[in-house]
Formats: sequence, C-alpha cells, structure tokens
Amino acid sequence: MTSLTNPPLLNQDPYSEANLLDPYGWQQEMRDLAPVVRLEKYDAYAIGRYDEIRTVLRDPVTFDNTAGIGLANLKKPGSWGRKPSAFSEVADQEHARNRGVMTRIISPVVIRKWRSDFERQGKETIEELAGRREIDGVRDIAEAFILKALPGAVGLKITREQMNISADLNFNQLGPNNDLLAAALKRAEPHMEWYNKQLTREGLVPDGVGAKIYEAADQGLIPEEVAPEMIRAFLRAGMDSTISSISAALHYMALDPKQWEAMRANPEKARAAFEEATRLETPVSISYRTTSRDVDMSGYAVPAGSKVAVWFGSANRDPRRWDNPDIFDIERDTMGHMGFGDGPHVCLGQNIARMEADVILTMLANRFKKIELIGKPEYKIVNAFHGLKSLPLRFVD
Repeated sequence: MTSLTNPPLLNQDPYSEANLLDPYGWQQEMRDLAPVVRLEKYDAYAIGRYDEIRTVLRDPVTFDNTAGIGLANLKKPGSWGRKPSAFSEVADQEHARNRGVMTRIISPVVIRKWRSDFERQGKETIEELAGRREIDGVRDIAEAFILKALPGAVGLKITREQMNISADLNFNQLGPNNDLLAAALKRAEPHMEWYNKQLTREGLVPDGVGAKIYEAADQGLIPEEVAPEMIRAFLRAGMDSTISSISAALHYMALDPKQWEAMRANPEKARAAFEEATRLETPVSISYRTTSRDVDMSGYAVPAGSKVAVWFGSANRDPRRWDNPDIFDIERDTMGHMGFGDGPHVCLGQNIARMEADVILTMLANRFKKIELIGKPEYKIVNAFHGLKSLPLRFVD
C-alpha cells in the first residue's frame, strides 16, 4: 500500500450537536474532500460517496460486520456491554440462518395479510385527528400509527415513552461513548428489566412474529437464546426508521404543496413519497465496518483492522449519483437509494415499512385537501439517527 495516498483528515466532528441536527453541510465537505477521509478524533475512516459506499456494503469479507456496525469494536474492550445484533453483526452462516428464518416468518403473503389490520389502525389514527386544528405529524400521525400497527404484529405491548427510550439507546450505542450515550443509558436503566421480560416467551402475545421466532427455536432452526435478540433487532429496525420517513414525507409535502397535490391526484404515489423521503432524510444515517485486510479505496490506503464509517444519508445526496439531490420530488426514480442499506445486510423489514407508509399516506391523501406547516420542526439529537422530534402541521379538509 506504499504507493497509495493516505486519506485526508476531515476537520469536522460528525457527532457534534450542530452536525447531528444538520448533517448535510459537513457531509458535502466529506464527499468533496476525497472518496475516503480520516476521522482522527475517533481513530476511524469515513466514506460519503455513493459508489464507494456500495463497494463496502457489497463486500462483507473485506469489510467485516462482526466487529460491530457501530464505532466501538465489539471484539475489543470498550463496546460498553452492547450485545451484537442477530442480523447485522453476526458471521455469514449465522446471518444466513437467522435471516432465512425471519424471511419465512414475514413472507410477502404474511405482509399482505397484515395490510387489512394496518388499514384499520390507520383509519383509527386519522379519526383521532378529527376536529383538531394543530397536529404534530410525528407524535399524532407517524408514531401513533406505527405504535398501533407494528408492536401488535410482533406480539408486544410497548408505550410511546418506552419506544423512544429504546430507540435512543439503540442508535446512541452505535456512536461514540459520549454524553448522548450516557444520557440514553440513564433513561433506559429503569425500563430494561421490563423490556427484557417482554422478549421472553411468557411476555409475548401468541401468534405474533415473536412467538413464531420461538417456534423456530423449538424446531431446532435457531438456538433459543438467539430468539429474543432477533425480536429485539426486528422491533428496533421496524419502528423508528419508518416513523422518521413518514414524518419526513409529511414535512416535505407541507413545504411544497404541489407534491401533496400530486399524491392526492394519484394516491399510488404514496409509496414514491415515502421512498423519496427515505432517500432525502435517511433515518439510519451511518453504519460501520472493519477492514479485514489492507484496502485500496479509490486510490487511498485504508489499513487492515480499521473502522470504516459509511454515511447512508450522504450517499443518498451524492450529486455523482442523483440529479438535484437536495430536492424532494415524488416523480424521482429512487431505485438504488440506500435508505435501507445495501448488500447482504440490507434491511430485512423494508417491505413492511413500505406497506405501513403506503397505508397511512394514502389515507391522509384521500382524506385531506391540504397540508400546512404551522411552526418550526424540531429534530432529534442522536448519534446514529436523523429524524424529526416534532412537526407542527395543519390538515385542511
């Protein structure tokens, strides 16, 4: 690797409060600087360009996931006791086994059967908005709907507070050991015993996804101790990112009434609105890999054993891949966006998320003529997640 160039230093802290709230300026700087940059503060490398990120995600041999998809190396001291994900942080054979079991449990046939239940829950969510002049698009629509729909399908009962605490802990654990993580651990501590009990056989409602995972353990398809980790991973991945993308779609269509009108004129565009929002405001913003050998990354040297961060949100705004990447356009062809990742560890529940979004956005388009932004949206501050905390809206009949 002596003939290669060392990646330049990026003089930005991706985990500063300002950069977490508004990541797009520093991500452009990262893309413009080089195909791969050095984050000296975190002893890691970072990639923001679409093609290089796709290369990393599609080569799990060179870019190993088993050392953790967060900044901490799970094979070394300093991982803060976090358990590896049963899907995204396990070796090939184990990953194929767990993913195969889950794919059968949430097959397209199963998801289609869920749709009628989700439509009923979507209708209830919208009926609860009747007569209200001010609505929080995050709390009153996206969160309210997903909390009605997904936990029941999994077989869990979880409150809004518990959901948000779990999400903050999950995504903060993927970043540095900073004040955000310390605060998330403190908030989660009183709830962890309850949460872990919910993932046991006794804590689950019969016939849900969780119960079927335990049935797979009974059949010898997975070890029983893996079952609660599979449930945990599926629930975490299936709620927060979907809530964020639905909220983002509402936000952008409130900013541009023509986009809302286009969806109303053709409600089949609800799916397109969700995909475009996921591209433009990618919720799961970052994932790490660890190099298993010395790597030539587009002419730059990345040594073996290095943590390499791929920023999905940066790839999804890379002008090398997208025309007018900072513009929300439901007519855009979003095929290939990385809002659900890429490669063998692409999001397992992405079709559930699409179905959920299609249900609620279609119903809103059919019900309301206009959507208006009536205040300043507020974003969450989380290490590895980008999403709205509040979205003040008015819907007009």
